[in-house]
Amino acid sequence: MSLTRLVRFAAALLIAAALPACGDDGGSSTPTVDDNGPPQGLRVFYALEQPPVVDLVLFDESDQQLRIDGIQSGRATSHQALQPGVYRMSFFTAGTDTPLNLNVADLSIEADDALTFTVAPDDNGAASPLLLQDAIALPPENQSTVRLVYLAHSPAADIVNAGDATRWADGLEFGQLAPYRSVPLGTYTLEVAEQASGATLLSTQLPLRPAQVSTLFIIGDADPDGDPTTDDSTLEAIHVVDHTFE
Repeated sequence: MSLTRLVRFAAALLIAAALPACGDDGGSSTPTVDDNGPPQGLRVFYALEQPPVVDLVLFDESDQQLRIDGIQSGRATSHQALQPGVYRMSFFTAGTDTPLNLNVADLSIEADDALTFTVAPDDNGAASPLLLQDAIALPPENQSTVRLVYLAHSPAADIVNAGDATRWADGLEFGQLAPYRSVPLGTYTLEVAEQASGATLLSTQLPLRPAQVSTLFIIGDADPDGDPTTDDSTLEAIHVVDHTFE
């Protein structure tokens, strides 16, 4: 499978204009249904363990302050509407004026963008921002569309559909993805397996529904104590519904 490496943005992030204050939407469980078409704007997926909850403060070109408050670790916000323009931003420990050590530069936003900004610990434990473009389109009839985003610290890993042993991704490493793919409806058992040994690092259930577009984020550490084994793996799969078409 052709894999596309995400662009690392050690100094770049999307900012939303005219954002209302909002918190986590629990994106792993409730589909977002929009009669007017797919979502537009900025979504944040935050995967650092500390601090467990953060606030995002945004500044538009007039230096007006906008906020997304209460972003929880391992959760996704909903997409928030974007206005074209240039913005700057800062993350803070929730409810405080203590900034996170993220050097994020200004970014120009275009109309009709649908984007996900993620921040997760890379292979060295450093907070690494990544930017994803959400190419959300209606799935074929009786199918669902899903992509895989690998934000885990592990050896190169394959993603295998245990039902028929097909590989959905080969050799994923931190900051890589398997692009959106359409598959028949149903509940899949996906296994994250170390590519070199075949050892299973994670097994997860993935329910895929009609007219649904979603993202499976894989986060955590396959070997937290640094020994040669992965029996202490903390990998976790977070299923986030990007959009459900009516």
